This record gives sequence, structure tokens and C-alpha cells, in this order.
Amino acid sequence: MAAVEFYKRTVDNGNGEQYLETHNGVIVKQWLTASQGRYTGDGNPELIGETKGSTRGMGFRKVKDSERERLLEDGANPHY
Repeated sequence: MAAVEFYKRTVDNGNGEQYLETHNGVIVKQWLTASQGRYTGDGNPELIGETKGSTRGMGFRKVKDSERERLLEDGANPHY
């Protein structure tokens, strides 16, 4: 079974968040959430297939265990 982890960073001057889902250290999904309204795009699709290490310096932080569990229960990306 793949080791699934989630990472996030704030975007748009704190008005949204970008999430990454990794399996065994490889980025397999990403999405954006907005504090108000919604985004029409999904962030940086060029990150899909890259390793988590490729995002070094981009501000992504591993989500807390409680948020990780919620993301796993919700099927990770609520927009799909």
C-alpha cells in the first residue's frame, strides 16, 4: 500500500490554499481551495509526477494528522 501524505501552502495573499497529495513521495494530485468563492484552476499541474523534494522552497508544509484523516475520509480533493 502506498504511503499517502498531504501538504499545503497559502496562496493569493492568504485568501486560499494549495494542496498536494503524494503517494510514496511522488505528487499525484493537487488542488486549490478559497476562503471565499472558488478558483477556476487547479494550481501548478506541472508538479504532478514530481517528487515532494522538488517543491522545496515553495512553502508547502505537511498537514496535521487530524486534517490528513479528514482528507482521506473525504476522498482527498473535494472538487473531484
